[in-house]
Amino acid sequence: MFTRRTILCLGLIFFVGLPVFAVGSQGPVNTPSTQELQFLQLINQARENPLAVASSLGMDTDQILEDIPDLQDILREGLPPLIFNDNLYAAASAHTGDMLENGYFSYVSLDGRTYYDRIVESGYDPVATGESLGMLGFTNFIAPGEAVDLIFENIFRDELNPARTEKRNILDPDLEEVGIAFGPGTFRAGGFLFNVYLVTCDFATSAISVLELEFLELINQARENPLAMASSLGMDTDQILEDLPELREILTEGLPPLTFNKNLYAAATAHAWDMLLNGYYSHDSLDGRTWDDRIRESGYMALAAGEIMRLLVTVSFVESAEGARTHFERFFKRELNADYVDRNILNPALKEVGISFAVASPDMWEESSSIYSDYYTLLLVGDFAASVTQEMPYLKGWVYEDLDRNGLYGQGEGVPGVVISVEGPDTARYLFTNQAGGFMAPLEPGPYRIVAYCQEGPVEVCVEMAQENQAVAFKIEVDSGD
Repeated sequence: MFTRRTILCLGLIFFVGLPVFAVGSQGPVNTPSTQELQFLQLINQARENPLAVASSLGMDTDQILEDIPDLQDILREGLPPLIFNDNLYAAASAHTGDMLENGYFSYVSLDGRTYYDRIVESGYDPVATGESLGMLGFTNFIAPGEAVDLIFENIFRDELNPARTEKRNILDPDLEEVGIAFGPGTFRAGGFLFNVYLVTCDFATSAISVLELEFLELINQARENPLAMASSLGMDTDQILEDLPELREILTEGLPPLTFNKNLYAAATAHAWDMLLNGYYSHDSLDGRTWDDRIRESGYMALAAGEIMRLLVTVSFVESAEGARTHFERFFKRELNADYVDRNILNPALKEVGISFAVASPDMWEESSSIYSDYYTLLLVGDFAASVTQEMPYLKGWVYEDLDRNGLYGQGEGVPGVVISVEGPDTARYLFTNQAGGFMAPLEPGPYRIVAYCQEGPVEVCVEMAQENQAVAFKIEVDSGD
């Protein structure tokens, strides 16, 4: 069995004061540099309080409000911070490198690819995208940190230009994540060769919803400590152990966490919407395909597989979070029923999952003959599997604020944007928690030091990665106010 790790973090998560790992002359692979983290901090300060940042740059905030009336709410109230994303970072890094190597400056690559194309190619599945570019040329040396400030100022001033015709990115409420790649090089223009710093910022919002990410964390917490989850749902744990002696080891020791898989997610999403659009509810598609068939067609070669489904249909609106919570409780309680045999959450043979929610309301259907078109629907499909290919084990974790003080992760408790550092054999990198507070990374077997950066200082845990996935949770205690 795997080893459970839950670490207590006191205070709130922040970005500043991070160490930079020294791994060779080029730094850690897939790890943002000090300048890239600095750029992220500037962007998020501008999102949090656009007018204050504009004022600090000597801009007339009253004039800005007058010139851009359609942005007044955003300018006055701000936006949530962006989360740093590894896939977007890979796309941005590749474009910065390509422009420096081939001497051009454009949103479109020399082979015709757009930033949307590059983001998709990085493995990111977006519903919204954007890109901002910045370049600073110089002859006399400019320190990298100073260059970051100057390039950011130019990009942000341009976003506040009332004559701007391109879409805004820093001040776009539909964008949630970003990857920033800052690099030095040379650039030839007008027959002259200049030293330059160049920045690519790739922005996007994932097609995978917070609801789906949260559901994965609930599943993993139930696998990590089944009896604690059962107790939180009001179940008698002594009775469960008596009724399920064959599951005693799993119930008392837990299981390794599941990792998200985009092929399984694609299979689950396609089946969910096929059922809604064509008015049926079954593990078998109308053409006779089973979940094994759909998973295989997604490109996933499964050694073992399973599927969960549940449909909520109502005549009046129900919050998706409430419906998702009901779905999870019903699934987990069913798996602890002594008569139930097709377990997925508590199945040790399953390693990966794709969770998909199809949410629809009557106003979305327009003209449709679906039996669901007159109702509010929340349809969940979860495809579980283990690949025939031996994959590297994953570190899977979550950071959460224990708002209900039950010691467990719950919906709405995940803390996004937390910086997690991972140090181990030939490895040093940063991770960032997603919108639901989760994070994961493939790691070779060996010892690792995992650090979560909290307001009152870094909190660390040592993890020994073996052949199974490993779970680690960082819990933030909430001040009771007493």
